[in-house]
Amino acid sequence: MGCCTLLSRACLCLGRYLSELCWCGSGTGAQGLNRGTAASFPMGVKLLSYLYNEAQNNCSNENYPVLLSLLKSSCEPYTRFIYDWVYSGVFRDVYGEFMIQVNEDYLSFRDKHFWTQGYLLISKDVEDCVPVFLRHIANEIYVCGKTINLLRVCCPRHYICWSELPVPRIAVTFSLQELEEIERDCGVYRGRMERIARYSAINREEKVLQGGASASL
Repeated sequence: MGCCTLLSRACLCLGRYLSELCWCGSGTGAQGLNRGTAASFPMGVKLLSYLYNEAQNNCSNENYPVLLSLLKSSCEPYTRFIYDWVYSGVFRDVYGEFMIQVNEDYLSFRDKHFWTQGYLLISKDVEDCVPVFLRHIANEIYVCGKTINLLRVCCPRHYICWSELPVPRIAVTFSLQELEEIERDCGVYRGRMERIARYSAINREEKVLQGGASASL
């Protein structure tokens, strides 16, 4: 009977906390903030920042595991966006939650406007376009996908555009073992791409030399 009582109390406490986290009912949110209206509840990247900050503030209490689970699950669609954009320059954002806005009118341009206007940030400040825990690499994420798309236009045979090497996954993880596995995969991928780059550079040099030799003949 005692175990059932403790379990019931734990469930009630968790339910109360989740209710506060989601701004259900009246009063203040989980962080003691004024909830305002349902429309003001954080959405998109702001929701990820909200959950991250909440996890940071509750790392030493019983709600922490639940927050980590919520944060990881909520980040999965966002990390898929980043995966497609960073590795392939592909933009899939049905609900307009990613940091990029595609300007179709300029994608057919073959001048500076393709670069400057084809893919725009949803905010003038790049750090406002991503969750708080990605702000330190926000600009790198943005430029990476743009660069791949520019390469695809200017040099479609570039090895980055056609490489079929398996790419490392992008994920939010709280496991040291999983993090080490991802870092190891990144090291392997980087080494393979560097070898391809060196091979491509050698081939270009050989073609230049052959072309010069043919011209002299």
